[in-house]
Amino acid sequence: MYFVEAADEADAEKRFTDETGEDIHDVCFDCCGPNFSLSGGGDTLEEVTEYWRGGQTLDDYLNEKRNLVKVMPLTSEDILL
Repeated sequence: MYFVEAADEADAEKRFTDETGEDIHDVCFDCCGPNFSLSGGGDTLEEVTEYWRGGQTLDDYLNEKRNLVKVMPLTSEDILL
């Protein structure tokens, strides 16, 4: 799962493709459907990650090395993706 912070959906799709090399609309196997799904989120990265953070602060969550969720924030250039 990826959270991409962007101005709009088109921006998020481009940023996702640029940073991962994956096409968000790609389908590997017709039986399984698209490889990724896209949906809008909340107003802030803190809002959309609240469920997955499990009580952690946003900074702790973003820097958690065991985190299976990838976050592409616009505001924290020092965070490894």
